[in-house]
Amino acid sequence: MTTGRRGKSRGPARETPLPAAAAQVLAAAALFLAAAGAACAQSADDFEVKQLPDNTLEITGYKGTAADVMIPSTLYGLKVTAIGDYACAVENEDGLLRRGAALTGVVIPGTVTRIGRRAFWGGYDGGGGLAGVSIGGGCKTIEGEAFAGNPRLTGVVIPDGVAEIGWRAFAGCGLTTLVLGKGVHTIGDEAFAQQRGWASFIPEEERTNRIGELVLPPAVLSVGSRAFEHNAITSLVISSAATKIKWGAFGGNPLARITLPSALEEDTLTSAGFEEGCINFWKNQAMAGGTYVKRGPIWTRE
Repeated sequence: MTTGRRGKSRGPARETPLPAAAAQVLAAAALFLAAAGAACAQSADDFEVKQLPDNTLEITGYKGTAADVMIPSTLYGLKVTAIGDYACAVENEDGLLRRGAALTGVVIPGTVTRIGRRAFWGGYDGGGGLAGVSIGGGCKTIEGEAFAGNPRLTGVVIPDGVAEIGWRAFAGCGLTTLVLGKGVHTIGDEAFAQQRGWASFIPEEERTNRIGELVLPPAVLSVGSRAFEHNAITSLVISSAATKIKWGAFGGNPLARITLPSALEEDTLTSAGFEEGCINFWKNQAMAGGTYVKRGPIWTRE
């Protein structure tokens, strides 16, 4: 058993169940998947593709007319394994409108392992219309700004197979609930932040992501700078592996319940954006792992 220099044992944080809201997100995702399967019958002609060196396909564009899209797992007899950069974005890198401007829902099959940079990007002004997204269990990487700028997207389930969530991947969405899969180990800078940078300057009524409860699964090693800045997180669980929490990761959130592991350093909590009173009480408790609760202006420990 490791003891801190203050002479008290620092025991492990207690397990905390998944937020109740997560069940609602999972149920909604299942309904969306069923509805999309019934309503969307895309043909091969609806998609632009690129043949990859491993003889699989990458979706590079969408030219269909359906607003709710079920991406096929195979096209032309080849497996679809990637959604390319800007493939279904509202705008391309030059600001020109693409077919993605009309999308309201998308189902991504389990064969897809990579969702590319700005694949479903809502544009510089956050004009994306995506309201439902189902990501298949085979996905491993969600790249930078892949779904950013879709304020109608209120909930998302990240599958267990996803290891990395890129820079601003879901920034500027309308997320109120988020389920992170068991395999996520890296959350990029500003991954779930606001549409525009430096959210402290954005009026409250114009803020987008408002995640209320967050559980970091045990695999998470790194949380990027300002990753969840200025959401609405009141309850947070940090796993014991998450020792790399960068500057401002949780800044600007009304945290009132925090479950901490015993391995965190003082500087980590300070830079991550935690309230000074919480940090002071945590130090008073020999930086012990456990659940810390704010009652009125005072922090206590369960």
